[in-house]
Amino acid sequence: DLANALKTKINTNPRTDALISKYIEAHFGFLNAQNQKIVLNYIGKEIENDAIWIYVESPLPHPINKYSLQNDILFEVFDDQTNLVNLKYLAQKKSLLFKASKTIHQLEF
Repeated sequence: DLANALKTKINTNPRTDALISKYIEAHFGFLNAQNQKIVLNYIGKEIENDAIWIYVESPLPHPINKYSLQNDILFEVFDDQTNLVNLKYLAQKKSLLFKASKTIHQLEF
């Protein structure tokens, strides 16, 4: 599915990493109180059968409850796309479900 969004084959080519990083930057991120995106650092990807795990990190200068998370990955490819994000913060875990009608969640821990 990500290959459809990027219009290229997903492989180990460094060009693919650059495309994924740019796509993630456009479709996923933490938003501060002023709705400005916090820069994410693309760590890499892991290809596993028909799944691709994408790893990003970002230092947040304020407590996490001061941020929202935006995620509209693949929404332009599939009308019924849903994305599940698992967050871990200070030993607490939370799962957030994103869909076309809900692309931003306020983070509350």
